[in-house]
Amino acid sequence: MPTLASIQVVFAGLVTVLFTAHYHLGELSFEVQAILVSILMLVLGLPHGALDHKIAGATGLVNTRKKLSLFFAGYLLLSIAGFIFWVTFPLASLLFFLLISAWHFGSDFSKFSSLNFFSIIPGAAILTTPFVLYRNDVAQIFSIFVDENNANSLAVIGYYLAYLVIPISITFAWLKSNISLHDRLEFMITLSAGLFLPPLIFLVVFFCISHSLKHLSDLYFSLNFKTIKTFLYALFPMTLLSYLFLGLIALNYSSASSAALSLKSVIILLSVLTIPHMITVEYWKYWSRKSCVS
Repeated sequence: MPTLASIQVVFAGLVTVLFTAHYHLGELSFEVQAILVSILMLVLGLPHGALDHKIAGATGLVNTRKKLSLFFAGYLLLSIAGFIFWVTFPLASLLFFLLISAWHFGSDFSKFSSLNFFSIIPGAAILTTPFVLYRNDVAQIFSIFVDENNANSLAVIGYYLAYLVIPISITFAWLKSNISLHDRLEFMITLSAGLFLPPLIFLVVFFCISHSLKHLSDLYFSLNFKTIKTFLYALFPMTLLSYLFLGLIALNYSSASSAALSLKSVIILLSVLTIPHMITVEYWKYWSRKSCVS
């Protein structure tokens, strides 16, 4: 399993390659991007939450088969409730997903603030960088989920918000004494990728390579897996269930075009799974801090 340092190197190298390819070869069509991104997020991004039952076990929440069954039932119910909310209130769901994504992604750079909640600032900076140069592209992506007027309005809000949160997060990155040079450079590379790469390409590179791999690497060592084989085996059950859930979501939006359907289904799946995933991860962090103190 790659270490944090090696993941940072791979991320920086991949961003450099994509920069070069994008400016020399041009931009792929939106349809091609949407399908490629959907596939990569399913293969590389989705499994990063597939060990939540193992996290719950490590904290003592799940130590019997009955508790494991209750954990899966609660996980499923929260996800179903999230999907129903998406179908009923798409605009509110998109806004909520962006908010919790900013907090979740910002946790990768939690050292930027002494308070856990304020990790939302670097997370918001990461999410809003594509709005600066690719505002119309972002609006096109949002229009898959909400009507065109709301999509354009959100893109405009994100555009102006970027000019607030990006400078603040950069200031945090360079003034906080407990942040390593590697972390500072990784953050600056992430912001640069968000600014200059097409939004969907940036999303898959950051989410799949940086965010997901770091989380999986952390779990591999924290949960004391002995081999890659046992690690991959542990990922299988929840990943398979997630793919089945994806099929149900896709059936609900089957009237959409293939590119829009694939992207919409994958993003909504990730959003509804993010809620129980974040609850599990945040409890794990709380339990870890409490264990260290005691």
